[in-house]
Amino acid sequence: MSIQKNRKKDLCKNTGSTGGYPLDIFAASPIGIYIAVRGRFVFVNPRFQTLTGYSEEELLGRYTLDLVIPPDRALVREKAIQMLRGTLKNPYEYRIRDKKGNIRWILETVTSIDYQGQKATMGNFMDVTERKQVEEAYRESEERYRRLVNMLPDAVAVHTDGRIVYVNEHGVKLCGVKNADEIIGRNFLEFVHPDYHKIVKERVKAMKEGRGAPLIEEKFVRADGSVVDVEVAAVPLNYSGKLSFLVVIRDITERKRAERELQNSFRRLENIINGTITAMAKIVETKDPYTAGHHRRVARLATAIAREMNVDEEIINGIKMAALVHDIGKINIPAEILSKPGRLSEIEMEIIKTHPLHGYEILKFIDFPWPVAEIVLQHHELLDGSGYPYGLKKDEIRLEARILTVADIVEAISSHRPYRPSWGLEIALEEVMEGCGRLYDTDVVEACRSLLQKKDFVLNGDSEPWESSKAGLL
Repeated sequence: MSIQKNRKKDLCKNTGSTGGYPLDIFAASPIGIYIAVRGRFVFVNPRFQTLTGYSEEELLGRYTLDLVIPPDRALVREKAIQMLRGTLKNPYEYRIRDKKGNIRWILETVTSIDYQGQKATMGNFMDVTERKQVEEAYRESEERYRRLVNMLPDAVAVHTDGRIVYVNEHGVKLCGVKNADEIIGRNFLEFVHPDYHKIVKERVKAMKEGRGAPLIEEKFVRADGSVVDVEVAAVPLNYSGKLSFLVVIRDITERKRAERELQNSFRRLENIINGTITAMAKIVETKDPYTAGHHRRVARLATAIAREMNVDEEIINGIKMAALVHDIGKINIPAEILSKPGRLSEIEMEIIKTHPLHGYEILKFIDFPWPVAEIVLQHHELLDGSGYPYGLKKDEIRLEARILTVADIVEAISSHRPYRPSWGLEIALEEVMEGCGRLYDTDVVEACRSLLQKKDFVLNGDSEPWESSKAGLL
């Protein structure tokens, strides 16, 4: 009687894998089970048939390796031998082709049993195709992610428990090493300049507590000890089941160099502007020697008033520049009028009143970072419209010009002129206080009064208020 015909009548003689139970006890098992003698199936349970797609009749007597795809057969043979010898404890995986031609992943363990007095092999056979597909999809996703990360122009690294566990190609390049193996496992602080250790540790702590870690600039130490400027962003993430930190590092060495060059250019431009303004002021003083130093004193007072009013530093810089050349238009006024010792006639006064317009015509072609030409044009306008050259009123007059007007009047009244002696600061202050709100801006007058009466401002001081200011011209 053949093995196939008598399989249901026989009992397994061993007391190991089957424990002496009839083979029919495996019929309800959710795991595919088979028994093979000399490499051929002699028993397959219903689950095994379902997994492979073959019927019992199609499987019995067939070589077990027939189901395994050719590339995996040697692996299955080797792993099965190792497991039967007891040198392999864990299940092994391989691929089969089912009856429909589909490739399926199998997780298997095998054990040696006695079957009808013959040495046999019993296998536990599980379909793990879905799991493998998920794993494969994950690996593909991870590979795509790695390719994407490696395409980034920035260095990307992940550190867990303070140790670097991943770094992309640009990270390897930034560190100045040949491959990632020279970086993996090292403390990430090795690559942070000591001056920034405290800041970086605080950022890590903040991320652990759920707080943000804004983009910062710091110093990066390469493997050879050289230091580069970098910009760093970091976020927490789960990496291999642990709280880790993804760090994106951008080398900004070139950007910082460009910034330094730009700052140098600004300083050069500042010097050019200062030189130009000084030259213009000298031209006016050469023509009108009696007002020598007037521009500088007005600039000193106007700047101090603006700062007392908490005006933005950039606007204050424009006020300073305009004050230093506010009378540039006087180069078009005859010298005999400018230096006349007596009282000016009405016609001479009308000629003098043209100097703001002349100044505007000279300055309007210079591309200053501030509205210098307009400030100069308006510095004799008054709030009630009685000023010149256009009779502007109130808010029609720029704030810078309103400040310059008060500073100009106070300096002029308190200084000596060819046609009169100095009247002093007290008289000058009385003049602007009398016209406060009517001729002159109230806030400007109050700031001027505060400086002269409460803060002991010295109009002819040795240093200028802008010289101690941290703000640059640009």
